[in-house]
Amino acid sequence: MHFDGDTYNLHLTYVDGPWVIGGEYVNAEAPLSKLTGAGFKKIDVSAFSLFANYSYSEKNSVTVRFSDIGGDAVEDNDAKTDIDVKKYTFAHNSALSDDLALILEYSVQDGYTNNSDIFAVELLYAF
Repeated sequence: MHFDGDTYNLHLTYVDGPWVIGGEYVNAEAPLSKLTGAGFKKIDVSAFSLFANYSYSEKNSVTVRFSDIGGDAVEDNDAKTDIDVKKYTFAHNSALSDDLALILEYSVQDGYTNNSDIFAVELLYAF
């Protein structure tokens, strides 16, 4: 997707012992390139995410996160599509080695096109 507009991002994190607490805010307003094929010619959205991560051992932690995206998109035929998505996530993170982690994640998504439960197993390699 190609943006020819403005995007603003603010990210804050606070660390206290085993706790990491943070939030992020993003605002994007832009005409979209015709090359996207998405059928939208303009998008104006705001999103935020709040999370808390608790490390209960040297190799394991749990994270809870809430995300919200809201705004609208203007389609090629000038019809407006409202975007309103809320997502609640719970994840368990296990360090398998210094550079490899296993993440089990469960999310509930509410809005936009459907409501869904999502379960993910992720293997994360950091280099």
